Amino acid sequence: MSGTIKIPHVARGRVLHDAEVEYTTRVGDSFMTPRLDLDELVWPRTEPGPAFDVPIAEILDFLGETATHLDLDTNPYLGEAIDEMASVSPHSRRLVENQYRALSAMFEPEALGYQVERELGAGVIDSWTPVHRPGLARCSVRAFPPRLVHVMAGNGAAAAAMSIIRGALTKGVNLLKLPSNDLCTATAILRTMADVDPDHPTVNPVPYVGVQYVDIPQFESLGVQVGQQIAGAIAGTESVSQALSTSQSDASQYTPAELSAG
Repeated sequence: MSGTIKIPHVARGRVLHDAEVEYTTRVGDSFMTPRLDLDELVWPRTEPGPAFDVPIAEILDFLGETATHLDLDTNPYLGEAIDEMASVSPHSRRLVENQYRALSAMFEPEALGYQVERELGAGVIDSWTPVHRPGLARCSVRAFPPRLVHVMAGNGAAAAAMSIIRGALTKGVNLLKLPSNDLCTATAILRTMADVDPDHPTVNPVPYVGVQYVDIPQFESLGVQVGQQIAGAIAGTESVSQALSTSQSDASQYTPAELSAG
């Protein structure tokens, strides 16, 4: 392998780029990832997951929109993953490309909706559904979203896509353990999903459009700097005018291109 590849992570919807920890694959190649705090990745049972109450119809629409963005010829994340997969995958580049070209079909909403209906029932995944039991007391059932760790196989790109799709359809909180021979597919799909719908950037309605492009390292760094200034103003350690002036000075260190395109 020519050089150590850097694998970003996606944690709670944020793309993390800092390459701080180095690992070695089972064939001796090295790669680097951000340092993760496992405690921060665990969603407390005292809090509902972020998608617990999202209607399955909206999830299917979102997955369908994701399908339109998983075009290998135009998707920069898939293109980057193809290049990096050459370093870790036992498959040829042509085979990986063919697998990536088949990804979008896996997100087809009509087929996924049929799957949910046949395996679970759309009603029980969205709400409590009465069950008639002759001679017994009335009861209702509901499919409760799980908290899962996916130990993913690395023998094909479909494994990563299926873990993400199943996690979305069941509305669960999911941790994906990346296989050493496919470090790139899951992250590329998740980064694509983060960019899918800037007109609806949050689950609940908000009075603005657009998304935070935290997958641009300079943008994230500026956000941290400005956040520190705002925190100082709130704490009273500096005035609001000082915080604004310092934040403007921090922003002027970057060009518009750096904050929009990396």
